[in-house]
Amino acid sequence: MKATRTRLSGIILLLGLMLAPHVSAQDVPQLTLQEGVPLNATTFATELNFPAGMVVLPDGSLLVGTSNPTGGSYFSSTGELVRLVDENGDGVADAEPAVVASDLAGAVTAVAVANDLVFVTSVASGDERIQILRGGGEGRGTYELLGEIVFSFQGFAHQSYGLATHPAPDDPALTELFFNIGARGNDSAGGAVQTGGLLDDRLLDASIYMVTVVDLGSTVSLGNPVQIASGLRNAMGFGFHPETGDFWITDNGIDGFEDVWAAYSADELNVIPAGQIGGDVEDFGFPGTYTLYDTGEVVGNSGIPPVVAFLPLNGSENEGAASLAFTPASFQQSIGSGVFVGFHGQYDLSGPENEENPLLFVDLETYAVSTIVPVTAPAVGHLDSIVTSDNAVYVADLCAGSSLANAAPCGSIYRITAAA
Repeated sequence: MKATRTRLSGIILLLGLMLAPHVSAQDVPQLTLQEGVPLNATTFATELNFPAGMVVLPDGSLLVGTSNPTGGSYFSSTGELVRLVDENGDGVADAEPAVVASDLAGAVTAVAVANDLVFVTSVASGDERIQILRGGGEGRGTYELLGEIVFSFQGFAHQSYGLATHPAPDDPALTELFFNIGARGNDSAGGAVQTGGLLDDRLLDASIYMVTVVDLGSTVSLGNPVQIASGLRNAMGFGFHPETGDFWITDNGIDGFEDVWAAYSADELNVIPAGQIGGDVEDFGFPGTYTLYDTGEVVGNSGIPPVVAFLPLNGSENEGAASLAFTPASFQQSIGSGVFVGFHGQYDLSGPENEENPLLFVDLETYAVSTIVPVTAPAVGHLDSIVTSDNAVYVADLCAGSSLANAAPCGSIYRITAAA
């Protein structure tokens, strides 16, 4: 059987892959860092149900989106939010994750927080939505569902994966919620998605939208959607730089035409300066402009050029950019100021078989790209979620050593710190 790969945007369509053996409880996975990188890693938590989407809460604990495979797989699951605590600071969660919200839509891909509001994106086929909850005190109590944005992705190759929140510049008491609408086709755009629930509208594909969230106490209301960006095939990872307020975006390139598992164009790292967010719609060129993956040649001349086009690097193919997070302050002396980017890589492979799934670092002064976790790391599957605290980077592996089409818990979270 030929090894298959796809970016995370296609996993819902590939339910028929063969199952793989899972990692046993005694085989705690360890994260292998690139040789010479002045960082340390610990296994923060393991045997999790497909962790995707993480937030560091004010008390330092982690709020994590998971997908409990109640129907037998990641694709047929029930969404949950769990809280992980490391009271003694040894880099390992103290106990089993505490479930703080359950019975959510499954196949969770992203989690964001604003004050005590929590936003959860789920992409189970036919049940795509962003659910809005109110968290318990300091994230510890029972979470209450307040409402949701429901999507109707009929005939779409991509869904809504990315999620971020930011205080409204004119009124910090209000929250701006950012989410993407993926492109209808592999190399085409021009579709629209009907939304329902708290947001009744038709949204253009290949875009990022923003809505203002008004907290009414017992419920929330949403303002009219504002298109922030266009020309993005599948913007899965994005977030705001903590110092400048610039909006950084990862985008997935075009898959091959003759061989769907081969990249045709390169994944990208893009940026919208803080002062331009919410003004004119920023166009990043898809589908007419892109960088050829095999040569680095730029095709077309429309749209805003990427800051980085992720070409092959030292044997790593770097495909399926799924998440980003910025350098903690404690990392400045060791690796500098920049952004981490995690890649899903091949659909359901892990370890050296998945030659596309590194954790990369982009220096935001030079835009040089370097490797933090190589594709040769033996226990890594899909580094789809990253979040930073003041002194650490948390990286969630959706599933390693098992299968997304399996009920076995196969996810892990690693904690990376600067070397002393």
